[in-house]
Amino acid sequence: MNEPQWNQEAETFARVWQRVSPDLDASPIQPAPLPALPPGDQRTEVLRELITAETIQWRRCRALAQQTGQRALTHLAEKKLRRAKQLAAVLFLRCQVWYLPLSDRRPANHRPPQQQMSRTGYSALFHGAQALQVRYEGAARQAQPPELALFRSAVEELTQEQRVLLGLLSRHSR
Repeated sequence: MNEPQWNQEAETFARVWQRVSPDLDASPIQPAPLPALPPGDQRTEVLRELITAETIQWRRCRALAQQTGQRALTHLAEKKLRRAKQLAAVLFLRCQVWYLPLSDRRPANHRPPQQQMSRTGYSALFHGAQALQVRYEGAARQAQPPELALFRSAVEELTQEQRVLLGLLSRHSR
């Protein structure tokens, strides 16, 4: 019950992926070992959770962009990766630990029915962006000035991402 939301999402995705494809190495979400952080530092833990959430969303967005060929998703994936890298830099400056759980592995080229997959994928990305926005807003309430600007910028970008995703959803609901 106290498990972070991003961890639950990753586990749920892994279970679904295993039902769809027995090749776990082809999954767009790969577990990453967590580097040691200074004990008891809440701000570093928040940064690590945000980095993990951004990279999960980046993988989802990138995979869906590859499946659908939507240029808008490619741009969203680039923004998510940029935010994850910015957060990783802030974490590194705070505790000298580099944490950016990226994988060069790409999902298998399995294509379910295009209309159904893209609608479900857009919806998942939209809900993920909403959840991330709430996390950034909460983190901004407790942030110091250097991180505060990054968190506020992320909230604005996520608002724009949600608009783009709603547009994609509305085009695929017909």
